[in-house]
Amino acid sequence: MACSVALLAQPLHLLLAVAALVPVFLVILYMDTYGRQVPIYDQWQTSVFVAVAAENGTLDFEQLLARHNGHRIFFTNLITLGATWFTDWNTDWELWVNLPLALGNLALLVALFWRQAPDLLPLALVPFSALVFSLYQDISWTTAFQSQWHIVTLFFLAALLVLTSQPPGWWAWGGAAWLSVGATFSFGSGFTAWPILGVVLWLVGYRQPVHYLLWAALGALNIWLYFQGDSSQAGLQASALDDPGLHLRYVLAFFGSPLGYRNLDAAAWIGAVGLGLFAVHILWLWHHSQQNWAALAPWLAIGAYVFGLANSTGLSRVGGRESELYIALSQRYTQASVFFWAALLALVLLVGRAFWRESRRWQRAVVYGQVILGVMGALLYLRTNAWSLQYQHDLYGTYLGHDYGPREFWDEELCVVDYPLYRDSTCSSRRS
Repeated sequence: MACSVALLAQPLHLLLAVAALVPVFLVILYMDTYGRQVPIYDQWQTSVFVAVAAENGTLDFEQLLARHNGHRIFFTNLITLGATWFTDWNTDWELWVNLPLALGNLALLVALFWRQAPDLLPLALVPFSALVFSLYQDISWTTAFQSQWHIVTLFFLAALLVLTSQPPGWWAWGGAAWLSVGATFSFGSGFTAWPILGVVLWLVGYRQPVHYLLWAALGALNIWLYFQGDSSQAGLQASALDDPGLHLRYVLAFFGSPLGYRNLDAAAWIGAVGLGLFAVHILWLWHHSQQNWAALAPWLAIGAYVFGLANSTGLSRVGGRESELYIALSQRYTQASVFFWAALLALVLLVGRAFWRESRRWQRAVVYGQVILGVMGALLYLRTNAWSLQYQHDLYGTYLGHDYGPREFWDEELCVVDYPLYRDSTCSSRRS
């Protein structure tokens, strides 16, 4: 704490801390301007029934745990339950829960980096904030239902922080296990917490077989419970397995999407460059740190988490048609892929610091090259996020911070909002 206060006492560091709040402020404006005030998309398939059951007093634990499109979104349903109890299911209030969840993810990311390089944190804070609060995530900021993406990441990062910040022992093991349970039952990608964190156990120094036996047993139990009582589940697209090249393009575009400005080929190339840089920096740090895997564990785990999500969505969503590759650019997936770029940034800063201290000419040249790549990445980030703002303007006819339109869309929302009071559906152009 004293160290953090000392850092903020320096004018430049304080300025950077304030600058890190700018992306948060922009997201607040984005949510206020474009946030939906009525249920949309999947909320009509899940959240509506949770809210109605809660209001009628018929909601049970089984309904909170029910699967939606192959996912158990227990905590998202809990948020809907809370919004129903305290606000008569005001979806606008429910939407704003996404903001503290994202702030929590940013805090965990900062804490992971702080433990390794507190002196570099001022350089990382602004880009960390810009990535976590990327406007390109769009749907994560405009619909309450997307809280599931923030929640699963929160559980995963919290479990990772527990394992990497505490000495090996049952307290840290148990904390990570409970957080992995939370990840499993918050979204489908939470499954990956078990194998990834199982590897992290070894990287941070767990050597007793009992830790791994119990971890595997608990993971298997959670997976078994996950699939009980509901036969609906998303399956693999067999044709995706038949065309590995198509799947590879999807995975690369998934990684490059936060910087790819909605261009599939550009995103794939950017993803390929990012993965290449990630591998090079990991290998150099591993060699330079005398094979100290514990120091690399947080960034390896985050990279593996995004890699697992990229492959699982590709195998379940892409059916072999090239047009389906654009699913990799889905804005909801960006909530996860931005953390890969945050992990890469952490690695770049760690390598850059080591090279700068060596003071050799070629190493200084590498650092300058890193800076040039960083500037290029920032420009791609700005272009991609500018696209999101332009898209919303074209769709609703307004700019950030203004009342949005077009008027008929606003009238449609008012119709739904006022229905409980007046029972009038004639105002809706979408009534059946």
